[in-house]
Amino acid sequence: MDSPSFLALNISNTTEVSNYKDDSNNYGQVPFKANKDPSNAWAFPIVTGHKYLAHWGFGGLDFTSMTLTLSPRWNANDHNVLLALNFSTKREEVDIIAQGAIIPNMTYGNKTKTPPVYQTGDNVVYNETGVQLIYLVING
Repeated sequence: MDSPSFLALNISNTTEVSNYKDDSNNYGQVPFKANKDPSNAWAFPIVTGHKYLAHWGFGGLDFTSMTLTLSPRWNANDHNVLLALNFSTKREEVDIIAQGAIIPNMTYGNKTKTPPVYQTGDNVVYNETGVQLIYLVING
């Protein structure tokens, strides 16, 4: 079975995402790496301080698990990255695990400090019938 490309769309400066996301030319494509380091994975660069809408293939792959590994080049002073991942089938439960701990839903966008201080794994999961989307914070 061929694995679809991982698609990423920078949505940091886009106010009307719904129109922008439907054009496949706006996406960066990352091919599947079957035999390289890391093997059986998608390794892709991201620019810190940005928001990305990401999914597998233009038809979408309804994933059930995902592991992210940060590059050793990631610096603790780098800005947060917000990754938005869509999924197709409503889930009974969605667990975000960072550093061995389950991070509760609604930790993204629900901080009382100004500016908010986010940690890797802070998230909000929309798991309604018409909207299945995970917003996930990644940082060093």
